[in-house]
Amino acid sequence: MTVIDEIIAKRNEEIASGTDTGSFVPPVKREVPLSDFGCSPFVIAEVKKKSPSKGIFLDNFNHMEAASSYIERGIKNISVITEKNYFAGSLSFLYEIKKRYPEAAVLRKDFLVCENDIEVSYNCGADALLLIASALDKEMFERLYRLTVSKGMKALVEIHDEDDLEKVRSLKPPLMGINSRDLRDFSVDMISPLMLKDKIDWECSVVYESGIGSLSDAVYAFSAGFKGILTGESVIKNRSLASVYIDAFYAVQGTVKDTENYFWKKLYSRKTDRPLVKICGITNAEDCRAASDAGADVIGMVFAKSVRAADTGLPYKLKGIDILKTAVLVNPDDSMISLMRKYISEGLLDAVQLSGDESPDFCSSLDIPFYKTLRIRDEKDYEKSKNYRSVRILTDSFVKGSYGGTGEKISDEILDKIRVRADGKLWLAGGISVSNAEEIIDRYSPELIDASSSLEKEPGKKDHEKMRLFIGKVKGNIS
Repeated sequence: MTVIDEIIAKRNEEIASGTDTGSFVPPVKREVPLSDFGCSPFVIAEVKKKSPSKGIFLDNFNHMEAASSYIERGIKNISVITEKNYFAGSLSFLYEIKKRYPEAAVLRKDFLVCENDIEVSYNCGADALLLIASALDKEMFERLYRLTVSKGMKALVEIHDEDDLEKVRSLKPPLMGINSRDLRDFSVDMISPLMLKDKIDWECSVVYESGIGSLSDAVYAFSAGFKGILTGESVIKNRSLASVYIDAFYAVQGTVKDTENYFWKKLYSRKTDRPLVKICGITNAEDCRAASDAGADVIGMVFAKSVRAADTGLPYKLKGIDILKTAVLVNPDDSMISLMRKYISEGLLDAVQLSGDESPDFCSSLDIPFYKTLRIRDEKDYEKSKNYRSVRILTDSFVKGSYGGTGEKISDEILDKIRVRADGKLWLAGGISVSNAEEIIDRYSPELIDASSSLEKEPGKKDHEKMRLFIGKVKGNIS
């Protein structure tokens, strides 16, 4: 039985025994006006004391203080978790917050399973309800959805996979939420909402749920075309992030014109059952075009001290070549980040790869697409990936005094352990060549493979035939 199964089973037991609201006695009618949930800025801050995966967030947590601090910082949409057994919530939290702040738009977040849940939520002051598609069969979902709407409340319809999407498709809900957290084991995959969002084929506003913990996360979600974000743990622990997320909302609205050209969306639109391919160490347009023609997905230009260093003006020369372009940086300063931001805004660059000793705080503060490289000596080095707000981590071999491009491979013993921890999200660099690419794919099932020195005639100059063979083997076009 999964965690969500346990929660729903417990709720059904308590509903049957009449103990589902605990000691709180809900009002028999609504006492406050409805507010427009989803109003701008569409940042939903959560009132939440604990979670099954993280435990208690704050020992001195107070729901009224949390709501007050959000409103003071400009938050207009508040989510209140009312599930009491696993999240330590209460319907009284929602009732008291809405009564004191009637202008706020309040979402009841719980595992709602019956018509009475809708009536009680309305009477307690909810302006919107979270309806979790995976928690309901199709018939019950539709009944609860229609009842919610009939009361004038908004329904934030949460989906996790294509089965959920099919369950709700006939209703075409105008407000959808995609949760990056798998409710079966509470793991988070920041990419999955992007891939699922593209399968929604009706006009609606989509909210990115869970996993938002920094400026870079918020920019990531808004830049990918999500109209809103729902965030819990991060703002509970650091209330000032509410303002950061609001700033990100407005900043992205004013700068992102075409979400289809966002790095992460473009990259994963190319994903098949074979690994993505990145060719690094590109220094000239001829090699970039050859990589593109051979079917590579991404190229990397090294803007750091290296035998493969590229001129920082190279992106202008690569304009018009149909391939994703990244800049490989090592401990960049503000001026370098500003230049990369300029290139991204001009469509000359898609993302940056941070391959130095950049701190987690530095990465979290970035407002441009990035991913982090970790040089791996042992399994403990891979554990550091949890500290970074990086959508994906590129694992490379550790060679003292070098930040990549060494041609050295991570040991099989370490990779075997990393593969399990990566759970299908392994990005792998270091010592990968034409001769071992198929073996590596069979053994480690990487999501992305990065090669550089093994495909060269000389440092900084690619061997086009080697690139063609390598990419063909990775993509399964050449045996």
